[in-house]
Amino acid sequence: MRMKRNWSYRLSLAILLLCIFQIASVSVAGELNSYGVQSDNPYVVRRFIQDGQSIDEVIVPGRPPESYRAPAAIIPETAAGTKTLSTVPAFDWSYGCSATAAAMMFGYYDNTGYPNLYAGPTNGGVCPMTNAVWGKGESPLSATRQGLDGRTIKGHVDDYWIVYDSTDPDPFIGKWTEHVQGECTGDFMGTNQSSKSNTDGSTTFYYDTDGNPLADYTGSEPGRRDGCHGMKLFFESRGYTAVSNYSQYIMGYGGLTKGFTFENYKQEIDAGRPVLIHVEGHTMLGYGYDDTGSVVYLHDTWDYVSHSMTWGGSYSKMLHYGVTVFVPSPSVAKTPVLAASFVGSGLFIYNSDASWTAITSVNPKNMIYSGSTLYVDFGASYGLQKWNGAAWTQLASASPEYMVASDSALYVDFGASYGLQKWNGTAWSQLTPAKPENMVASGSVLYVDFGASYGLQKWNGTAWSQLTSSNPDKIAVAN
Repeated sequence: MRMKRNWSYRLSLAILLLCIFQIASVSVAGELNSYGVQSDNPYVVRRFIQDGQSIDEVIVPGRPPESYRAPAAIIPETAAGTKTLSTVPAFDWSYGCSATAAAMMFGYYDNTGYPNLYAGPTNGGVCPMTNAVWGKGESPLSATRQGLDGRTIKGHVDDYWIVYDSTDPDPFIGKWTEHVQGECTGDFMGTNQSSKSNTDGSTTFYYDTDGNPLADYTGSEPGRRDGCHGMKLFFESRGYTAVSNYSQYIMGYGGLTKGFTFENYKQEIDAGRPVLIHVEGHTMLGYGYDDTGSVVYLHDTWDYVSHSMTWGGSYSKMLHYGVTVFVPSPSVAKTPVLAASFVGSGLFIYNSDASWTAITSVNPKNMIYSGSTLYVDFGASYGLQKWNGAAWTQLASASPEYMVASDSALYVDFGASYGLQKWNGTAWSQLTPAKPENMVASGSVLYVDFGASYGLQKWNGTAWSQLTSSNPDKIAVAN
């Protein structure tokens, strides 16, 4: 028995020493940072072994300096060995540098064959080249907010933001219902969200400490969210898919002999794909290069102009350590075929290409299509919402008792509170305060059974006319 105990003790000690050796001997060198992790990066908050893989958890809390702005880059227009991507927006910081950098990336894709990544009313529904139109520090593509870009309900900022670097629980917790996530990068990337262990302004990314790509990491869910994985979720919420998405340390950082290189970066740009550039405590968007001097052209989320840095060097005294790469699938037009709600899973769209797209985790009370627009009654929690193929818009906080649709019109019975209303795509108009028992629509004509009080009536778009004073049991209309 003593020999068995000694053997068990020695085996346990050997395993413990092996784990310590694995964690201590990873390739990313440096002294112990303030989080007790041996790393040159002061923002590596955790290093752990998962499925035999050593992983770094890195927070990115960057915000613009009080007064300093980096010099603008002078980009040669036609010089050999130089390439920049056009139609890449330049946004200033909007509630998190990582979410802002991702918003610029998806704003670029919105302009290059992936419509509805931005689906708001500004600029005809096409992402503008700066976020100045929304005001300094505001971008609905990175962080939605009530009153911004036509939004009438609470959004990302209302629910998650208190003040920069706040560690307090998100404002909505215990006070109001959280908004339905789905319109901004910050929602999906976990930015600012205390439920994802982020402080206000911060986003978290994960890296393989050996310098290999770490693809679409989900191993710390649900309490923590990889910003890279969140980018994929945002893209998928718009009906698209990604070929790959990963974060990776750059070669040479902390003595790494593997990693993402300047040549890899050039290949991404040559393929028409901007890249998230991570420096210690900050995220930017790289959209071009110059072979001479291994120069990266980028937008730094501090202003609206172009800047540059040397690959593997420092930007405003912040050392370059990694990238996040996002490779979208080729853009293929999808036409919605049907909407289906699955209890416990949420609401999905089945598309013409036989793919399913998740549009919300909330199950509806009722829903109806009119053309390609889906109208959904979420009940008292979220009211009546419209899904336009890319984003949700609340049409009414009240929950309908019954609704029908035809052509571009939606007819809704709100009961005694608001009566029978028509939504024409822009505004509500009351057709009558009377309560329908049943109704059907065909083209621009609405047929309504008002029961014994008014009988069966027809609305032709202008006036009511009684078809019979009798009260039908059921009605149907020929199309």
